[in-house]
Parts: sequence; structure tokens; C-alpha cells
Amino acid sequence: MRIKPLPTAWQHSITGDEIRAVISYPLLRYGITTAYADADTYMFIGGMQNEPWLEIAAEDEGGITWAVFHAMVLTPRVAHEVFEMSGGIIDLRDDLSPQRPYIGPQYGRGEEI
Repeated sequence: MRIKPLPTAWQHSITGDEIRAVISYPLLRYGITTAYADADTYMFIGGMQNEPWLEIAAEDEGGITWAVFHAMVLTPRVAHEVFEMSGGIIDLRDDLSPQRPYIGPQYGRGEEI
């Protein structure tokens, strides 16, 4: 599947390699609800070796492309959601890392990764 990060996916200093790794090999993926009722959206949790856990939210565009609209270091709220979604099997609540610098949406960046 293609991966297309939207401008908002870049705003928390997560790299293209990290986004691709988490979507390709997630620890956990689950459906989420957004403001758009017809969107087929998912949260991906994962990370690269020896790096912080990440949360990546993306919309499945017809089974062809993942349109990534959110990417950041795992937050306490999502870590708790993961714990609940996994029935307590995956507990990352004590394995959180500081957030990376916020740089805002990157509108000049439209490449696929």
C-alpha cells in the first residue's frame, strides 16, 4: 500500500521512515472514530528499534493508500487506550517518552513515503 503523509503528519517531528515502519509493522492497529463519519480510519502503534513508541493515525483510501494525518510520540491518553483495546495485554503506560519539537503543519511537503 502507498503511504501519503498529509501536512499535519509532519508537525511533531516524526520522520518518513518512522511513519512507514509503524504502518508496515505495527505492534497494534485499531479502528478509530473521527469527525468524518464515512472515513475508514485507524490508529497504528509501533516504533523502530531503540526509539520511542509512536502513534500514527491514517485513513484507508480504498485499500490503495494510507493517508496519514497524525503522527507523534505516544501520548498518555493513547497509551491508556491501547491498554484498554488490548484487554490489558499491551501496557505501554509506563514506557512513554518526551514529545519531539512541534514544528506545525508542513504544507510544502506532499511526497509519498
